[in-house]
Amino acid sequence: MKMQALLLSAEVGEISLHDISTGEYKPGFGVSAKVVDVEAGETYNCQIADGLAGQDDLKAARKQNQPTAMMQQIAANVQAQLPAPMTQMVLNVKKVKASKGFMTLVCSVEAIA
Repeated sequence: MKMQALLLSAEVGEISLHDISTGEYKPGFGVSAKVVDVEAGETYNCQIADGLAGQDDLKAARKQNQPTAMMQQIAANVQAQLPAPMTQMVLNVKKVKASKGFMTLVCSVEAIA
């Protein structure tokens, strides 16, 4: 589902990812955003899965088991390149995650105006 959105805020945050093969938790980074659906007027929390500058580098570093310091540097670069608040964007909603009454949209960025 496509959504015309207005970005309210976005940040790159550190998350803990479970490695199934080793059973250990490894650091990772994800982009979360708060957006307003322009057509419906609803506010949503989103997890941006892809489509932003530098995100592919961050995913590649995690898959290559780069040191945490290296991933933090890449995450800082992604943070610096995030769109400014009040930027219009087109998001492709891939899935909806609901937990304990809270809903998060998992999205990819199609276009930034």
